[in-house]
Amino acid sequence: MKFLFFLFSLSVSKGLIGQDAASIQQYIADYKALAISEMLRTGVPASIKLAQGIHETSAGESELVRKSNNHFGIKCKSSWTGESVTHDDDARGECFRKYEKAEDSYRDHSDFLKNSPRYAKLFSLDPVEQLERGGVGRPRSGCEHRRAQCSGSASSPWQSDRSS
Repeated sequence: MKFLFFLFSLSVSKGLIGQDAASIQQYIADYKALAISEMLRTGVPASIKLAQGIHETSAGESELVRKSNNHFGIKCKSSWTGESVTHDDDARGECFRKYEKAEDSYRDHSDFLKNSPRYAKLFSLDPVEQLERGGVGRPRSGCEHRRAQCSGSASSPWQSDRSS
């Protein structure tokens, strides 16, 4: 019985650990120029875009990105008038935005962050001050143990609200 549990654990471990280094390096190679272009256009750091893209797409290998070019898990919501796909995420058959090419997904994600009141304060931070704090959007002090209260997101103040 222990052996069967061990085999089962090995079979699911990749999903729990994350993407392999080669997949991540390939994703960065494929999309770094696009992330830098969007950073220059909107101010959204390329490193943040790449990190979220890697996370959301399993380094470009997820079912959702393969069928929709949606690199950031952006759902349709009522304002979306473009193409869409259904995908099981938080619930079965949710509506996700579909893009013709990855560039469209990267642009939409940047525009969402740039135009959202929720993230407006991040665009007013001095880049040098951000580095002194230890990262983009990092609170001045005392928030490390209560990130969700300080930044509005449990994971990162730059990570878009996937339900928006």
